Amino acid sequence: MRAKKIFVTALLSVLYCFPTAAQNGDARQILNAAEEAYQIGQVEEAKEMLEDHVQSLNSSLRLRGYRLLSLCCLALEDQEGARAYALKMLQENPYYTPTVEYPPRFIDMVEDIKQGLVTTISIASSQSETVNEAPSPITIITAEMIEELGYNKNLNQILAAYVPGMTEVTSDSPGENMAMHGAYSNNQELILVMENGHQLNYRFNNAAIMSYNISIEKIDHIEVLRGPASSLYGNVAVSAVVNIITKSGRAIDGVKLRYGNGSYHTHRADLLAGVHFMDADITAWTSVYNSEGQIRHFNDGEGYYSNLSTHAERRTPDLRIWYGPDRIYVGSYRDTPSYDIGFTFRLKGFDMMFSRKINKMLHQTTYYSGYDYDLYPSINNIKPGFSTEGTHAEIGYTRQLGKFTLKATFYGDWNTLSDYSVEADREEVYSSEGEEETIQEGEGLIGFENAKETTLGGYLNATTDYRLGNMKGNLLIGGQYEHFSLHSRLYIFGVDFESIDYGSFNYTTLFEEGKEKSLSFFLQDKHYILPELILNAGLRYDIKYHIDDHISSFSPRLALMYVPSNRFSLKLSYSQSYADLSFYYRFLLRGSTIGTEPLHLSALQLTAMGKLPSLHMNYEVSAFYNKYTHLIHWQSRVDNVFGASVNDGELTNIGIEGSANITYKRLTGNLTFYYCHDISSEDYYYNNSEKLVTGVPHVTLNLHGAYKLLQSKNHELKVYGNASYRGKMLNYTMYEKDDYYVSARMLFDLGMKYSYRERLQLSLDCDNIFNTDNYLCGVNSFLHPIFQRGRSLMASISYHF
Repeated sequence: MRAKKIFVTALLSVLYCFPTAAQNGDARQILNAAEEAYQIGQVEEAKEMLEDHVQSLNSSLRLRGYRLLSLCCLALEDQEGARAYALKMLQENPYYTPTVEYPPRFIDMVEDIKQGLVTTISIASSQSETVNEAPSPITIITAEMIEELGYNKNLNQILAAYVPGMTEVTSDSPGENMAMHGAYSNNQELILVMENGHQLNYRFNNAAIMSYNISIEKIDHIEVLRGPASSLYGNVAVSAVVNIITKSGRAIDGVKLRYGNGSYHTHRADLLAGVHFMDADITAWTSVYNSEGQIRHFNDGEGYYSNLSTHAERRTPDLRIWYGPDRIYVGSYRDTPSYDIGFTFRLKGFDMMFSRKINKMLHQTTYYSGYDYDLYPSINNIKPGFSTEGTHAEIGYTRQLGKFTLKATFYGDWNTLSDYSVEADREEVYSSEGEEETIQEGEGLIGFENAKETTLGGYLNATTDYRLGNMKGNLLIGGQYEHFSLHSRLYIFGVDFESIDYGSFNYTTLFEEGKEKSLSFFLQDKHYILPELILNAGLRYDIKYHIDDHISSFSPRLALMYVPSNRFSLKLSYSQSYADLSFYYRFLLRGSTIGTEPLHLSALQLTAMGKLPSLHMNYEVSAFYNKYTHLIHWQSRVDNVFGASVNDGELTNIGIEGSANITYKRLTGNLTFYYCHDISSEDYYYNNSEKLVTGVPHVTLNLHGAYKLLQSKNHELKVYGNASYRGKMLNYTMYEKDDYYVSARMLFDLGMKYSYRERLQLSLDCDNIFNTDNYLCGVNSFLHPIFQRGRSLMASISYHF
């Protein structure tokens, strides 16, 4: 009986081995065929061939399979997929080390994963690399960091909280504006803002809107390059580049709904959906924001608005008196909600993106008094305020051809900007002819400006890895073409709340002059002189054709990085950037008070970064020297003689900035600091007596912390807080002797979030918990500090299906 059992067992084992051996034999053949396809450049075919069979391989072959899949994903610029397969490869053999014949990017990625340094970015070199090896100082803001600031924040506020050197300033139009290293313009015109690499700055005025028209729920992380970046990105990448990376369908894996209700009749809602199936990855989002805003009064706070009144007078040859209510609209987004709707679609090497964004913010007051918003009708479906509408579309394809990775992208932007401003609810004009005095009365005085633009373009680049003896490197070369056209610029004035008094519609002139073409070529080499010594050199040439002239610019970058380990790196970089004068200034001033030279920045940066494992800390410290030329100074002083052109401004400054973050068990913390010293300035927003640029703080400090009070399989309760210190600012006036300081401010935010099984989330956030009067300075026609919202609460609920 015993012998019979042994015989049956042996027979079953032999029968079992036959199909298993056959299965392994088939899988081995597929692996060999996939490797051959990869070698001859058929990357997509190799990946598709192997994906469904890698699990059938035995242990020794499975490592080869995951390695090949990781290489295929890397060649197709699928960084997330490449890391995922590399991680599975290391799970098969944690001690695996790639040999030198593999691409340097693959070797670096595997080593980083083994060392725990898995954070990679693409903003600095237009390809995946670690933060340690990036040629410029980099800040990464994760989705978790964004969530811990609260649901009531917009992109501008998020950047100011986490990016050293970035400070909020006022704008010439209602809305968000940002200074970087002490330099700013009328609107946010010196920082390039992108979404998945797609430019969001308008070409009409170079400005980007960083408000509630950008969904924060869709953001996986934000990459911020702090410094000039025109060598790679060209126009507008003057002092920084912000790239918003959206979440993948794989990461979302379902549908998430969120709704928040807050102070000042504020409502915010988000819908986020994502799926990954077969080779397709799809993400879709919708975000809506609406707020009545806070109502303040002329004598509130420190009295900066006290020059306004319910009836304001201005002495000219005639006496004018304006009448309006004692009312200031602070942070008001009424009637037309801000929203962001879009999707991304990725399939193998193919990717597509579409989004539509709308934002409208009310003017706080008129120049001389308050106004009653409800009295004014809609024009083109818009009520008083500054509004923007943007539609963005992009389609791209990446393919591996031998040793080269080619990427072609075509894009289009259709934008509309509208400014509906109120001059007065009621006006009286007293004039005299001889001894006779006449009175003219008017009411509902408004101005309305509208511009529509279209931009179409595309770019093509190629990357390849190379070896020179014992040295390795990566080469990027590419070109870009773009065509801008302005379709219309409407400017009208109205009276009696609805009648058009006079205006202009510059269609014919704009049809002829409102076209610009730009052509660019760029080259970048990342060369490993030694394994720990990296040279990153880049150069871009841009030429822009206007109706009557053309502007060209060279933008170089040279950086040397010393990276002895993942615990420390040192970077020294020199770079130049530029921003061509936008069509708005060219057309508005018609050459009479403006030059044609582009704005330029030359910068030198020294950065040290690393880890302190015993303290569970990552740190970075960066020193900078900046020299700006041809800055725009829109508001000239009465007692200063500025240059002949409004873009003759110069500024030279130095400074130091840094950050530190700690992660220890349930505690996370983040600290950023910034200090800037102005060396010299001419024809800019500068006070010669105080030796300071006006409108910006020269010292800032932000401290953020979060702690998980409860953490279990089903439940998590987290509390978080943020403290921000902004140093004193010098406010710009029409007479330098009248400039005055706005005192330093310390603001505190608190919040808490409860999660159940990572599906249901409840949060409560309080911004400015002590209701501190907070102001911003900068460029504004009122020449006084501008109120920001006081204490506000926001409660939200979300569910992930």
